[in-house]
Amino acid sequence: MKFGRPWTQGEISLLRAYYPDRGSRYVAEALRRTIWAVQQAARKYGARSERFRPWTNRDLEFLRTHYAAKGVAHVAKALGRTAYSVVAKASKLNIRRFFSWTPEEDEHVRRWYGTKPVREITRSVKHTPQAIIVRAKHLGVQRRTIRPWTPADIELLKANFAVARSSLIKLLGRNEMSIRYKAARLGLIQRHKHRWTMKEREMLKIWYKKIPTAELAKKLGVTRDAVRRMATLTGLTRYMLRRYSTWEREFIVKNYATMRHRDIARRLQRSVGAVEAFAAKLGLTGTKKKHGEQP
Repeated sequence: MKFGRPWTQGEISLLRAYYPDRGSRYVAEALRRTIWAVQQAARKYGARSERFRPWTNRDLEFLRTHYAAKGVAHVAKALGRTAYSVVAKASKLNIRRFFSWTPEEDEHVRRWYGTKPVREITRSVKHTPQAIIVRAKHLGVQRRTIRPWTPADIELLKANFAVARSSLIKLLGRNEMSIRYKAARLGLIQRHKHRWTMKEREMLKIWYKKIPTAELAKKLGVTRDAVRRMATLTGLTRYMLRRYSTWEREFIVKNYATMRHRDIARRLQRSVGAVEAFAAKLGLTGTKKKHGEQP
C-alpha cells in the first residue's frame, strides 16, 4: 500500500536548504505538505542533525543587553541568526524595545497634549498613543479641562451652524469634535436609521462583493457602513482570524521599517489594522521612519 505523495529531488534539496534554519512549518508551507510529513522526511534525508542552532548563555546575554537599544537587525547580524529567530526569542523572554524621547518630541507633547487627539500627535512623533499618554504623565502634562458651553456659545452655534466648519471653529474657539458633539446634542445634526426593504435586501445579496461597496451604496441610497453592517447581519460577511504564516512574519520583520503599512497590507492581502496590531505584538512599533522619510 502506498501512502502520501513521493518526494521529488527538488523538494529534498529545498528541505535540506531551509529546514536547518527555518524549521518544519516554513518548509511545509513552501511545499504544501503537512508538518509531520516534513519532519519525517528530515529524519529520512539527514536534515535533522543540523536543525536550529541552540541559544547559548552568551547569545542570551547579548540579546538582553543590545535588543532594546539597537534593535533586531543589529542583534541578528551580530549573532548570525535570522531576524525572525531574534524576535521570537525576545518575545519568549519578554524582552521589549523602549525608544528614547528627543527634546523636540517632549516639547511637542507639552504643546499639544490635551489640545489635539493623541492619534494626531503620533503623526509628528514616532511613538504609539499609549507611549504618548505615559510620557505626558511623566512630564507632568495634564489634559486640559473641558470648557463648558455657555448660553451665548449655544446661541452662536445655532445661528452659524450652516457656515463653513473652519470659520465656525475660529468663531467659537473650539475643535471640530466638540462642535459636532454639541450640535448632535442640540438636534442640529439629524441621524435617521435606514429601514431596509425586502427589495433592497435582495439587491444586497445579488451585488455584494461583486461590485465596489461605494457603488452598491449609491445604488441603494445608503452609506457604505450601512451596507457593511447589513451584510454582516445577513451572514454575507464572516470575520475569521487568519493566522500569520512563517513567511508573512519574516516579511513584516524584514520590511516594516521601510515599507508603508498599506503596502505591507496589500502585499499580504490583509487590513492595515491587522498589520499594525501584529507588528506591535512582534515589538516592531516605533521602528518605522517618519512620514517624510518614507519611500
